Amino acid sequence: MANIYKARQISLDRTVAIKKLHPHLTQNLNFIARFETEAKAAASLKHENIVSIIEYGRDDDDYFIAMEYVDGKNLKDILEQHKKVPPEVALVIARETASGLKYAHDMNLVHRDVKPANIMLALEGSVKITDFGIVKANKDISLTTTGSTLGSPAYMSPEHLRGTDLDKRSDLFSLGIILFEMLTGQKPFYGENYQEVITRILTENPPKPSKLNPEIDSRLEFILKKALEKEKEKRFQDAEEFIEELDKQIAWYKVSPKKKIIKDYLEDPTTFAHKIKELRVKNHLDSALYYLNLGKGRITDAKKEFLEVLRWDKENEIAQKYIQKLQAEYDTGLQFQGLKEKIFSKNALTTYILFGVMLVLFFYYLWTNGALSKLFSTFPSSLKSNNLPAELSLPSGNIAFWNKSSFWVKNLYSSDFTTKPITGDFGYLVVTAKPRASVTVKGQIFAVPPPQTIKLPVGKHELKFSYPGYKSKAKKVTIKKDKTAVIEEELKKNTKR
Repeated sequence: MANIYKARQISLDRTVAIKKLHPHLTQNLNFIARFETEAKAAASLKHENIVSIIEYGRDDDDYFIAMEYVDGKNLKDILEQHKKVPPEVALVIARETASGLKYAHDMNLVHRDVKPANIMLALEGSVKITDFGIVKANKDISLTTTGSTLGSPAYMSPEHLRGTDLDKRSDLFSLGIILFEMLTGQKPFYGENYQEVITRILTENPPKPSKLNPEIDSRLEFILKKALEKEKEKRFQDAEEFIEELDKQIAWYKVSPKKKIIKDYLEDPTTFAHKIKELRVKNHLDSALYYLNLGKGRITDAKKEFLEVLRWDKENEIAQKYIQKLQAEYDTGLQFQGLKEKIFSKNALTTYILFGVMLVLFFYYLWTNGALSKLFSTFPSSLKSNNLPAELSLPSGNIAFWNKSSFWVKNLYSSDFTTKPITGDFGYLVVTAKPRASVTVKGQIFAVPPPQTIKLPVGKHELKFSYPGYKSKAKKVTIKKDKTAVIEEELKKNTKR
């Protein structure tokens, strides 16, 4: 439909992009109308995730749009070169695209041509939607007729292909296809020709994403399944709902800051993919140890984090040993609880009560005869020091170990391991913050999350939390000898401008 040129705006001395309508279309009133529609629609949208329009005009027989120049790559070129992108990158791209779509939808505009070629990734890390050439206001059908289609079939929703009942949920279906392609390396509805693709979009379900890419877990599959529902009433009902689910996964993958993720990826996609995998393992391992430190109430969370470590690094010895330890100490109790719920149903309650009374009397008889104490004395304790798992090296230079359902930390250079926590006038602080923060403790600065374990002298210490755009906060903590204090602070946004 148009050619794109890089140009220089002399009046403001800046680089711009010029979109010029193909000469053979300048006599086609329909294409001219679409071109003008794009300019007017995009010009009304002022958002960080939408390419801004500078000017629309005509020079003799040439129609053009002057727009913001994005120094980067479009997503189509990236997918053609690398097939798929790491989940962290895919989630951020989808999230930022959804943010731009939400703004357009709030302005009562439906893009109708959301596809990788229309998503730009700037080298500085931003994500921008472009090409509003077939945008449609919810009440405006002047450029289409019932049963007609405009756009790219491979990324269209079923209702778009049918040419009926088109609304903002159609854009979200298209974004779901893009996210699927970014994560798996292939489109969910593929075919040898347009007709085959259209038939599959209308009649078939997409393949299970985890079969195409084992790194995709159930949480990502849920998002993809909901985004690609053929009945729009079952999809995400608006971009905000889509963003909410994407943000949950971005938090799970511990992605921050978003722009840096895109910037680092564009600089060297291959190196980034290797480094991000190592970072996943480290972050989830740190979180697992943090939850262990909180005690039995967070053992389930710790186990989830250790399993996540093994998902990305199957041979990780640390996670393997702790998973085995947790399963041995806690899974038996959980299994017993489930068995108890099955056995003690309401219908059999009376029978089991009578059986329980008889069992108590039987054990009382054994106890009075000394048989019970002899029986238990033959079982070895599971908490002997030679039963403990191997020590674990932490990034902070400390050593962590699990002992008697507690998580202890000792200095790397302390004496040999004993079953008691370390001695001396020291204690430990585990600190983290939401959403992120730089924590200053005794002149040292720690970036959290992931949670940091810090060895401190006994006494009172002042912690200072700070993060751009949020109110700074000070907190005092008392460190006790051989004890661990846990601080989890939440910063509030700075509303002053």
